[in-house]
Amino acid sequence: MSDELKIEAAGVVDDGKNLVVTLSLRNESDTTLHVNTRLRALWYDPATRVLTVRLAETGLADPPWETWKVLPILTAVDPQGTATIVLRLSRYLTKLEPGDEMGPKVVQLAAHEAEEIDVTAAWSDKPFYPDPREKQSWRKQMSAWQRGEARTRVRRDKEPKGKEVEE
Repeated sequence: MSDELKIEAAGVVDDGKNLVVTLSLRNESDTTLHVNTRLRALWYDPATRVLTVRLAETGLADPPWETWKVLPILTAVDPQGTATIVLRLSRYLTKLEPGDEMGPKVVQLAAHEAEEIDVTAAWSDKPFYPDPREKQSWRKQMSAWQRGEARTRVRRDKEPKGKEVEE
């Protein structure tokens, strides 16, 4: 049997204060798998109404400096077992856009208007421990740690359960 973590179902609820994303995970392997449950990136595209939630480091650029390090929060999923992750996200996202000579412009995006939520979660067959002696950034260490990604896309206009995206 392959070592794989799947997102079996996902739901999104706007409780008026937060967007609450619930993920049901299934470990289809014969070993314990560890999944990152800490938000690593969040984007909202008002044109497509897609909210992207990343619980994975891959594909993210290193910041120009590392002033603080945010370690992942891992949840272990037993062999052939299940686990549930609940994420509470802000209904609004704030971003900076080029402004005028006075500085950048602050733009507020209504993420709660998203029609689809795309979620990616990193997993591995071992816990993540950063190596302070390592020359790589923590982001690169986390990318090297990950064995795979579980992904799903949920439409909010349907039932609270979503189907897994085939990769």
